Amino acid sequence: MCAVGAAWRIHDRAILDALGWPPATRLGIRGVDDGVRLVAWAEHGIAEVNTNRYFRVPFRQRRRAELHIGDKVLLVAHLTPDHLAIYPPRALHAFFGNHRRLLEA
Repeated sequence: MCAVGAAWRIHDRAILDALGWPPATRLGIRGVDDGVRLVAWAEHGIAEVNTNRYFRVPFRQRRRAELHIGDKVLLVAHLTPDHLAIYPPRALHAFFGNHRRLLEA
């Protein structure tokens, strides 16, 4: 889990280290089902890993995913193809909404 930081920063050193993404790594960010953002290395990517080990989600992608500063997101790394999935609150609610209702009953 990670909170979306100021200026829409995704900052999780452990995940970036596990993926092997050093500073200056260019990243492509695209949307998939349910507002999930899929991040992967891309030669002409639209985002870049900063020297402080974070990257920013650009406006168009965060708007589609309905990401806001302070939102808690689930980060899931797939190490073989070096992909990172970002599950925004909307996707988490869709996945776990029924389980929450069961706990409240």
